[in-house]
Amino acid sequence: MKTVIANVINDLAKIPNLDELMPKELARATELVEQGTLKHLFIKDDHMGAVLVLANVNAEEAKKVMESFPMFPHFQEIIYTETEQSF
Repeated sequence: MKTVIANVINDLAKIPNLDELMPKELARATELVEQGTLKHLFIKDDHMGAVLVLANVNAEEAKKVMESFPMFPHFQEIIYTETEQSF
């Protein structure tokens, strides 16, 4: 099974409409969990991004998933790592 780890780098303090976007962001994450695509979401302690574990996707599909998040235009960088889950 293909798994992609998406390491998002962004400064939440620099997002002007964060209060509006956060509920939409969480709603999108919930949809992806229900679809079985989003397995884990870790918010970085320093509020400089998040790490998402996406299941059953390749890197190109993961990019499309990440583009579906309302905060995507504010992401400074996303580092994608494709992995094979062994257990």
